[in-house]
Amino acid sequence: MIYTKRANFPFPLLTNTSDDYKKPKFDLDIELEENTNEFILSINADLSSTFIKKLIREKRAQMVLIIKSKDCKYYYLEGIRSTLRIPKNKLSLGKKTVIQAMIRTSEDISFAENEDLNEFFDDYKSEIVIHKGNSIGFSNTINYLGQQKKPYELFEKKVDKTIDSDIKIELDHETIRIVYKSEEMQFNDLAQGSNLTNPYIYMGLQKALFAFLIKYTQRPEDGLELCDIGEISSPLDEKLLLLMNSKRIDLLTLENIDEVIHLISDNIIKKYVDTVRGLSNGN
Repeated sequence: MIYTKRANFPFPLLTNTSDDYKKPKFDLDIELEENTNEFILSINADLSSTFIKKLIREKRAQMVLIIKSKDCKYYYLEGIRSTLRIPKNKLSLGKKTVIQAMIRTSEDISFAENEDLNEFFDDYKSEIVIHKGNSIGFSNTINYLGQQKKPYELFEKKVDKTIDSDIKIELDHETIRIVYKSEEMQFNDLAQGSNLTNPYIYMGLQKALFAFLIKYTQRPEDGLELCDIGEISSPLDEKLLLLMNSKRIDLLTLENIDEVIHLISDNIIKKYVDTVRGLSNGN
């Protein structure tokens, strides 16, 4: 089953919204490729709990991938980073497909040495024993984007010497396109040159989110509750919505667009600043 709503468990649970852990984090990231016969999933999970990661390394707990489409399928993984190859005749992916990871115990586990728990549990965590086969963590959910031409590509870039500006931001049906007047502006010849184009990515996200806000509310000045959005009109908008949902963003406003970009872009401006300082120091 896919776990998305808060529920009362009789023992501590690691989720991105859990109060049971001091620093709750269980982020799932998947890159999907396919060939003629297989779906190939490159899976990476980021867990805040060193206790649970140790359980997985020692094979006392195991990460399980749940794929819910027409029915639920479960795939046992070797660790928090792994590659899963699934024959296409064994799996059907559609726009309603939801993917999540959970962690299950492989034996009875005492939480006496779990230092990641909230201080609330300090007085009695030695009494907490999770029996074999119980789930002790659930990740965020990932929605499959269907048969788009570029289902996991948010940005694309091209060079067009005929444009009247140095760069041009275009919102395509599926992607945010950054058009450069010259190849040199992409810094492809420099180490970590891709980070030097992060301000352009920031500009692209600003333009896309502003267009998103205008499109899905009649009063942009009042903001947009993401849960109120009805039918999404383009694959690009669907990608933006999924990104915001994955970071638990509920409201988009004219005032918080920069904060939203910070959350969904993995600190791209800091990476830009660190790269520039590194170059100025000769690194």
